[in-house]
Amino acid sequence: MARKVRNHPVPRDKMSENKLSEQTPKVKTHDFSVALYIRLSKEDSGKNNQNTVENQKALLEDFVKDKPDMKVVDIYIDNGFSGTNFERPAFQKMMEDAKQGKINCIIVKDLSRFGRSYLEAGNYLEKIFPFLNIRFISVTDHFDTFAVISSEDGRGVANGIEIPLKNIINEVYAKDISRKVGSAIEIQKREGRYGGGVAPYGYKKSSTVKGKYEVDEEAAEVVRYIFRLRSEGYGYCSIVKILNEKGIKSPSAYRYEKGIVRNEKGSNVLWKIYAIEDMLRDEVYLGNMVRGKTHSAMHKGEKRHYVPRSEWVIVPGTHEPIVSKELFEAVQAVNEKKAQEYKDNLEKAKENPKRDNLFKGKIFCGDCGITMGGAVGNYNSMSYYCPNYRENGAMGCVKKHISARKLEKAVLEAVQIHLKIFLEGREEIRSRNGSAEIGKRRMVLESETRDLRQKEAQYQQKLSSTYLDYKDKLLTVQEYFMLKNKYQAALAELEVARKEKELLLNKMRETYGEDLELSHAAEQYFGQMVVTKDMVDALIERIEVFEKGRIHIIFRFEDEYRSLLEKRADMEQEGAN
Repeated sequence: MARKVRNHPVPRDKMSENKLSEQTPKVKTHDFSVALYIRLSKEDSGKNNQNTVENQKALLEDFVKDKPDMKVVDIYIDNGFSGTNFERPAFQKMMEDAKQGKINCIIVKDLSRFGRSYLEAGNYLEKIFPFLNIRFISVTDHFDTFAVISSEDGRGVANGIEIPLKNIINEVYAKDISRKVGSAIEIQKREGRYGGGVAPYGYKKSSTVKGKYEVDEEAAEVVRYIFRLRSEGYGYCSIVKILNEKGIKSPSAYRYEKGIVRNEKGSNVLWKIYAIEDMLRDEVYLGNMVRGKTHSAMHKGEKRHYVPRSEWVIVPGTHEPIVSKELFEAVQAVNEKKAQEYKDNLEKAKENPKRDNLFKGKIFCGDCGITMGGAVGNYNSMSYYCPNYRENGAMGCVKKHISARKLEKAVLEAVQIHLKIFLEGREEIRSRNGSAEIGKRRMVLESETRDLRQKEAQYQQKLSSTYLDYKDKLLTVQEYFMLKNKYQAALAELEVARKEKELLLNKMRETYGEDLELSHAAEQYFGQMVVTKDMVDALIERIEVFEKGRIHIIFRFEDEYRSLLEKRADMEQEGAN
């Protein structure tokens, strides 16, 4: 059975965009924080048509400009993204803002800009947007979820029953395009022609034969040099360092310099390990066209995925090789040997007692700011290093590393000193301010705040359950809105009460110089003789490592810590006077 449409569009009936504006119901007590959403697919990019980003933006801004109850908060643009799924960065950012209450109205040019998947689009229109109280408008489709015309039974009917049909048409259109494009690509593969885009580094597009490569001698010489280094046993890191220190431009920087690509982001990119690794395994340098390493087929419901080598399409001899077969095979032998050595080392490492990476996500290079890598082994050999220097040499950063043993010792010492000073200051302030009575008042406020939070959660659950009951037709529309308004009113009262309690708690903390979270952490970890992951997460924001093992620890609660010391100093000054 087809699903009912519960978001109700205005009937089209030759209605123009202006008529939609006129018939949109006026909301008396609700101003709308508007998100304008724009999407352009790769296929439409560069075409001179009505779906360009500029045209969509102009149409949406024109629609909103005469609406006094609407204010545009942000414009979200997904340029070059398919409408067949909703994993688009701008769309996801928009939904996050919707969940946080920053926007409560989304406007698109038409439903195809919103999405071409019938099921997913329907899920947003029928479930997610109503749950989040989001108004949705599709301008050229004359669709507005606030445009509901009541029927005789008072339940309301949608005059835009064509909306699900239009979503289905959009999905069928996308699948048809997918099928046709897939067929064209298969023909290209079998004929040994490349599928567009930039040519592999070392080649350029043929100036005479479409779909063929020609050798770019300047870059090809670098490719041969890389293959020779690998055949002599150099590791990927060593090759990257050599190339960067010699000032040889990476593929991205080379293409930008030659005008092949125009994105300035690539102009300063250095050589990376993954680029070397991919190059040294690519049969394109033997003169073979290799296609089909990944595959997707929207018309079959297949998302992009990697394909086993046995299913690749390899057409030999489609263009001039850059390296000889002998050199290529010698490099593959080195690759296999080093891969086996790596596996053997992993097996040996498993036999040694390991240490957890206590500082994962907390330790950074003090010079370039990159997260430092941890060479995880046994306790005595574990250390942290700057990946930028390790991969790019002096071109990337300054050489530095620190052993796990030394770092843990320094962190433990700094933490214990930090906590000792805090606890001494806290006790002195407590003793001067009658800590017993203050503690009792604080505990009562904390308990009341927790109770209010629990009640809020209960009403949120009731609100969700009410909506689900309405969707399952267990409630009439009148019953649903009556309960919804009741629960929302209760939530509003609870929120006001909770915020009042939290304000009192914050004032108490400011007055008496005590942060509860910091106090609890200090009591838990003061006197502890070893560093633990929980301790690091609770007390440390980040650790910066510099040359010669110098470290800078940035603690969490630094403002609270500083505030307590200032209050202690003020009290001592008052006592002296």
